[in-house]
Amino acid sequence: IAKLCHLDVSIEELSMLGKKVGADVPFCVYSTPAQVQGIGEIVKPFTFNYQPHVLLVKPPMGVSTKEAFQRIDFENGEHPHSDEVIQILNEQKYYLLPQYAKNTLEASAFELVPEIATIKQTLKDMGLEMSLMSGSGSTVFALSEDLSLIQKAYDYFQQKENYFVMITSFL
Repeated sequence: IAKLCHLDVSIEELSMLGKKVGADVPFCVYSTPAQVQGIGEIVKPFTFNYQPHVLLVKPPMGVSTKEAFQRIDFENGEHPHSDEVIQILNEQKYYLLPQYAKNTLEASAFELVPEIATIKQTLKDMGLEMSLMSGSGSTVFALSEDLSLIQKAYDYFQQKENYFVMITSFL
């Protein structure tokens, strides 16, 4: 919009304007990997060289973000270790990602749509250890440098009725 309207605003200003539209918008304005804090308005871009194959699997049923947030158990839930994830990416120790990449909303989303937990476990059983639910769900992603593993999981989930399944990569 800024380009189309020839607006002379900095990326920071555009990000703050985007916050009024939605919590995810500031991150999208930057269009780069970033650590996001607050309600999405604090965006700290970073770079890395990891280019795995990415598998996206979404069951037919979605998750109510409001309900997922209402069910969060902050004391007992798994919390992301974003500083460690950034360090792992910078040091190219990708095998450590499953240990530190977490999504606090998974437990509550699994309660609401148990099929998400089944997808994640199936991916892990297929050898895709770096599998995680995205955002508040219901899409689960898996990362791997082994395209044959990604393809095997793709073929499996492609047979499921009304599933969205895609192989992609980082931009």
